[in-house]
Amino acid sequence: RKPNEVQVYRGILSSRHLARLSSSKPSRLPKKMAAKIVASVSLLSSAAAISVNKAFLGRDAHKMQPEVVAAGFLKVEEEWRGQTIAFLNCDFHHDANEDCALPRNSFDKSCTTIVSTVMRASSGDRADVKEYMNDICSQPILEDWHKDACIALATDVSTSMSEDNYLNRESFNSKKVCEQFWARSTKVESERMDKQRKEEAAAAAERKKAEEEAEKKAAELKAQEEKEQAARIEEAQKKADAAAKAEAEAAALVKKQEEEEKALEMKAVKAVATPTNATVPKANSTKVASKKF
Repeated sequence: RKPNEVQVYRGILSSRHLARLSSSKPSRLPKKMAAKIVASVSLLSSAAAISVNKAFLGRDAHKMQPEVVAAGFLKVEEEWRGQTIAFLNCDFHHDANEDCALPRNSFDKSCTTIVSTVMRASSGDRADVKEYMNDICSQPILEDWHKDACIALATDVSTSMSEDNYLNRESFNSKKVCEQFWARSTKVESERMDKQRKEEAAAAAERKKAEEEAEKKAAELKAQEEKEQAARIEEAQKKADAAAKAEAEAAALVKKQEEEEKALEMKAVKAVATPTNATVPKANSTKVASKKF
């Protein structure tokens, strides 16, 4: 048994009864029953429970301390919730390597111990159980689902008790109460987990949609940039080709002009040389003619 369960709940109603026994007001409990309560409290203050039960059994035993019990119950509730979640997760994932019954068995052992202790400490008095559990559940430390769980357990215990204190003490079915509490807890937790899974799935879908849209936008932007870059390259190539063509045409024109100028020079040189060669034969012919005469 876990210390915090035993420490707190073995004395869950003890301070209430001791407060009544030590107060100046007449107790509603018969003297024999009150004696049994004191005796049961003494017997329950074991080594495992001593750290918390000091508050109930020591100098301050005459004072009610539901806030101490409430603080302990909060820790127990956390454990029970963890066991419920472990059970539901195991059942949801169908993990063959895990024994899904372990969390439930741990809860059953813890819960039945606490409920049985309540019966013994209260001597089966339904009114006392209801009153003191209400005191515990109304403590500020128990909020939200912690408070709801406390009230649920208190209701399950009190409504399952009969008006016969003896029957409550001797034959109260703690297991049945814990089964009711477990069924309610698993239902509430299952609904919460289903809601959480749906919310997480919706959030994941939104994230995926946003990522896909961002990727699509990035791809479109990249495609646009590549298109613009290709257009710039094409335009630059056209300009380069036009410049090269213009340069080639200019070079060809210069070459043509040079060739034409060279041709003209050659023609001029030839033109200068041609008259000299023509007069020589004419002079020779004159000499020949003069010799004949």
